[in-house]
Amino acid sequence: MFFVMSSDDTPVCPVCGGTLKYRDTRLRIRKKEGGVKEYLMIRRLRCTECHRHHNELPDCLVPHKHYEAEVISGVLDGIVTSEDADSEDSPSLLTMLRWLQWFRMNLANIEGFLRTSGLAGAYPPYHLQQRRFFTCCTMVMLLHLF
Repeated sequence: MFFVMSSDDTPVCPVCGGTLKYRDTRLRIRKKEGGVKEYLMIRRLRCTECHRHHNELPDCLVPHKHYEAEVISGVLDGIVTSEDADSEDSPSLLTMLRWLQWFRMNLANIEGFLRTSGLAGAYPPYHLQQRRFFTCCTMVMLLHLF
């Protein structure tokens, strides 16, 4: 188990823009490729305006997912498949199919976000560049949304 170090910047609520204050910490599972599990101590913050709770996640985690962002992006980019010998302890076939279905359902929203944020020229459309598209989009969205 290890602690996630946060930055010195004052965190801002993604819902209302209020100031987030430290509340407590909690354990969070991080599943890596090969089925290796690690436990992280994640800070929980509370908004002083809307009183909502938020978890401060490192960039290697995706909200509401146990698997690392690298594993999920590998599945979506076609690098990690259920036939790989080194990924047999990784996500199940059904989990991978759910991630792919979610990505296809939200592809228009992702491309729309990139267009409206002025970043569409930096990344070709998904059908033109299928490799590493999800990784680039996710990082761009995380950097600009939060």
